[in-house]
Amino acid sequence: MKTSIIVLLALSPMMGCSAPSEVSLQLEADYEELASFSPKFKYYGIDALTFEKLFWKGLAQATNYFTEDVLQNPNAKRELASPFHLRFPMIHEVQRKRLSITQLTDGIAALERFTGPWYGLWEKMKVKHLWLPVRQSQHPLQGDFQLLAFQSAFTGDGMGWNFLVRHKGEVHMLGHVYHYDSEGDLINQTPHYAYLDQAGQITWITEDHIFFETVCHEDHDHGFAGKHYVITGESYDASTNEPHLTNRFQAIYLAKDQLLPQFQHFPHRAGQAKLAFKVLRGLRGILAAAVR
Repeated sequence: MKTSIIVLLALSPMMGCSAPSEVSLQLEADYEELASFSPKFKYYGIDALTFEKLFWKGLAQATNYFTEDVLQNPNAKRELASPFHLRFPMIHEVQRKRLSITQLTDGIAALERFTGPWYGLWEKMKVKHLWLPVRQSQHPLQGDFQLLAFQSAFTGDGMGWNFLVRHKGEVHMLGHVYHYDSEGDLINQTPHYAYLDQAGQITWITEDHIFFETVCHEDHDHGFAGKHYVITGESYDASTNEPHLTNRFQAIYLAKDQLLPQFQHFPHRAGQAKLAFKVLRGLRGILAAAVR
């Protein structure tokens, strides 16, 4: 896409620089740590320079997606995610979403909760992730965006980044993940953006999924005595005029490679969610009319 290429050139400090930027040095250190954690980086043919190029490309795609999906149509995904305001029968309930603008300190604190190695099952595949500490580094971007901080990761079948950016005085959380197949070929690129919810939960929105992610440190009620990373997801179909949710699932990763919780699929119960959402929307309308 032409827009992505233009933004990428504007974002990257690698064009015509005589000395490495602060971001370049930070990314080089992140690459060394992630490559030592997993030999897959060498298998994918990714060196430090390629790693940095993919960083800027991913940031460009994430800002483009955020611009198209939120800034141009701010209510596009709000109603789609609203059924998650209810509690569904899962191992971990989902927090009520605030869909709020992220404050920089809150965003950094939320991302830092995910720092460290994680082990789990995605479907039937055993995976290990490593999220590195958040790095703060201000860098101007195109389109009134400014990079404030980022977090690098190995994601089991590739790599990704979380970004905190400022746009017209407001701080937003973005992300991007690259996925590779067993032959080492790049098969998918996923830009996304997020909202910070209650208790540090992060709601990520991609072009076909919504993910609610959180870290619990102690949770004896659910049978886990130590720190664990909960990913609750829902795929959705955006090909129609009214996007609808299609598949709900949950994965729980542990901080240690031990007996791992099974990946779970859950019945959608679309009718119940749709009815409940209509009731909630009707109540909001009644209350709004009463206030007027």
